[in-house]
Amino acid sequence: MGFNFARFARRWLTFLPESRRLELYPPWWMMRIKVLALENGWRHIRIRLPLTWISRNMGGGMFGGFQASLADPIAPLACAKVFPKYHVWTRHLSMDFVRLALPIWSCSLIFRRKRRRKSGKSW
Repeated sequence: MGFNFARFARRWLTFLPESRRLELYPPWWMMRIKVLALENGWRHIRIRLPLTWISRNMGGGMFGGFQASLADPIAPLACAKVFPKYHVWTRHLSMDFVRLALPIWSCSLIFRRKRRRKSGKSW
């Protein structure tokens, strides 16, 4: 039987805040991500991904795979924390690479509650 990191983290790393546990997640640990904000019960998340020698491509920008591997699982993780009774999957990720990534790339995700009109219908 192999080493199960998820089981280990749930059992032994509970003293760490969730933001630090995200930073220590093995696929992201080598990417050296930094969680800048994890507030309001996972409703506001901001993560920084630095441009390092590993993530730099020949053109001097950041590999798109680095950006996608960070952006893809964050929304389902946040949805699973905000809505614990539901199972959330990423069906499709679309990224439009307009220009080279800056030396520090950040991903922000903000969940807002829908306000209801006085008639009871949401807008």
